[in-house]
Amino acid sequence: MSNVIISDFDETITKNDTIGVLAKIGLITNPNPDDEHKWSHFIDHYMEGWKKYHAKAPSRQLPLLKCFDKKTITNKNYTTALDAEFKYQEYLKIIELYSISELTDKSYFFNTKNFIPNFAKECLGNGSIKFRKGFKNMLNCINSTSSAFYVVSVNWSTEFILSILDDDDNIDESNVFCNALNIYDGEYDGSFSKQVVTGSDKINSIETIISLENQTEGDYHFWYIGDSETDLLSILHPNVNGVLLLDPEENEKKFHKLTKDILGVSQTSINKYLREDISILKLSEKKAHHNNLYLAKSWDAISKVIYGDNK
Repeated sequence: MSNVIISDFDETITKNDTIGVLAKIGLITNPNPDDEHKWSHFIDHYMEGWKKYHAKAPSRQLPLLKCFDKKTITNKNYTTALDAEFKYQEYLKIIELYSISELTDKSYFFNTKNFIPNFAKECLGNGSIKFRKGFKNMLNCINSTSSAFYVVSVNWSTEFILSILDDDDNIDESNVFCNALNIYDGEYDGSFSKQVVTGSDKINSIETIISLENQTEGDYHFWYIGDSETDLLSILHPNVNGVLLLDPEENEKKFHKLTKDILGVSQTSINKYLREDISILKLSEKKAHHNNLYLAKSWDAISKVIYGDNK
């Protein structure tokens, strides 16, 4: 059975969020921006959109696992049980589009594409972007076993993601699904693809990947790894092994919010996962293809579950 690994990018592959780091590339073409072209302006604009629209968002039905009423996740009950969450995630597009519209109008990323490769190398060199521990080993396992690898992210630059990963032999543009910066005449024109904006968009990408892989000969085992709210619909998808990559020691508040408040992991499971000798924990099974739902503290733990000790 061949493995197909699908991963979020920011704070899953990388240790920290990279959007603010990527934003610094705007200073290359506009080193002395006026107030409306400074990155702080776009942060303020995003928060303005959040305050303006989020109060009107559809109600969520939380915790998410409770929506299944103790039943196993299946292809039949997945979308119906999580209908409220799909509607909530779809609504959040209003806020995200409000934000990227301002970036487009101000041409913030215009003509920055050709600077991406060197910029990415500098970010890796100066430590402003770091990989999560164990990810590079996982990537070696993927390559050595001819597993397929995809990135599904709300990040803004396919080229940036590819340059950070620096694995041209195995990962190309078709392996990255994101809210990409559009290219015209070989350069960024300042607009966005809007392909992956919220968590519900990630589902469309995952189902496209599953469909593409299933068109080829072979028996595939699909995995999705993520760390945030925008990943939860994907992690719960019945046709993937879903892994929520969270180390409680890194961010205890985020861990408890996602696992207990939003996902609805039992306190018994949380207590077990908090033990030092537990690096990955199977939470539940899914009906389709013998898939499971996991909590994991590291890529090394994920790698061991997928590939065993044959690394």
